[in-house]
Amino acid sequence: MGDLVLKITDYYKAERYEEALKALKKAEKLPADDEERVWILLMMGVVLAELDKSSEALNAFVVALDLKQEAKLPVASSLKVLTLFKRAPAELPAYREKRKKELTTLTLAAYEERRYPDVFDAVAKLKRLNGLSRQDLAWAELMEGVAQGELGKMKEAEEAFNRALPNAIEMGIPVPTSHELLQVFERARSEQRKKYWLREAEQLFASKKPSDVLTVLIKAEQSSTLVHAEKLLSLVLRGQALVELNRSAEAMSLFREALSMDPKATLVAPTSPEQRRLFDRAWYDLCHPFQPHAYVAGGVGTAVIGGGALLMVQAKGLEQKLRSADPSVASPEQRQETVRTGQVFQTAGWSLIGVGLAGLAVGATLFLVETSEPGEGLASVVVTPEGAMVGMTWSLP
Repeated sequence: MGDLVLKITDYYKAERYEEALKALKKAEKLPADDEERVWILLMMGVVLAELDKSSEALNAFVVALDLKQEAKLPVASSLKVLTLFKRAPAELPAYREKRKKELTTLTLAAYEERRYPDVFDAVAKLKRLNGLSRQDLAWAELMEGVAQGELGKMKEAEEAFNRALPNAIEMGIPVPTSHELLQVFERARSEQRKKYWLREAEQLFASKKPSDVLTVLIKAEQSSTLVHAEKLLSLVLRGQALVELNRSAEAMSLFREALSMDPKATLVAPTSPEQRRLFDRAWYDLCHPFQPHAYVAGGVGTAVIGGGALLMVQAKGLEQKLRSADPSVASPEQRQETVRTGQVFQTAGWSLIGVGLAGLAVGATLFLVETSEPGEGLASVVVTPEGAMVGMTWSLP
């Protein structure tokens, strides 16, 4: 291509326009990237203008600008060439619309005649056109998907549908096709609709519309099954929206569920101080899984110590009766019975105080245990006729 470019340039400088045009037509047939194609088209326009073929020259300029709108003439040119080139940008919209209609017609004709490779070729050219709307791009991708499906390539068809639907989620299949392919399309639509609602939920959250966030997330969950990352996003977003609606308890529950699924879960921006506080609290609760058991153990321990202390007080009272020669314990039998009762109270009191202190120790241990990540700890309490046992397991950092 390099030698041919130099030859064309030399022909042009020598005003050998017919020879330059022949060389350009030869270059047109060679493989070229977009930059090289733009250069060929611009030179074609320049040479045709010098040969007074204004209509063809203008068309070459328009096609070049469609490929690269900021393109400039590659050589110093005469006034008539410059004047023609300045007209080209105004012709672009009409050219693109005409070209879109031509390629759309070619695509449909090829599909109806089952010339599926020609469908792919026309669609590829259509997608390369500048200035296409999102609906136009979606139509092109859908046609590619249908053609792939007709060839039995369902995976490729679904991939094309997934490229099309984000641009026009409600657009349907544009041509008649098989029931099997329609099922593939509807599956892709459900998946893309779910993703659409999740994106919409994030945008609504950024716009501070928490009630709408909750409504849209329900639609996302109804569209298709959420995968792990999507489920995590839904939980966190719902939690943040509920915080803004002053439903803190529900928000905490969702934050805990999200952090249990993934300890590295994070809030969705923008965040408020209250959202951060509750999220951090959920993290703390999950990293201190034994604290609820600690409060139970501590409470039971305190109550048992209280019971033991009460028995010790009663034992002390009986001792005082014996020391003060209380008339109610005057006989030897009464004194012996009082001594036995006091000993029972004292023994039971010390036993209960010991058990209570053990309960407090267990409670303190449970309160202080911390896991490195949420969900790593497990506690259990087993009660039997012979007694109770507290079990704990956790991973050390």
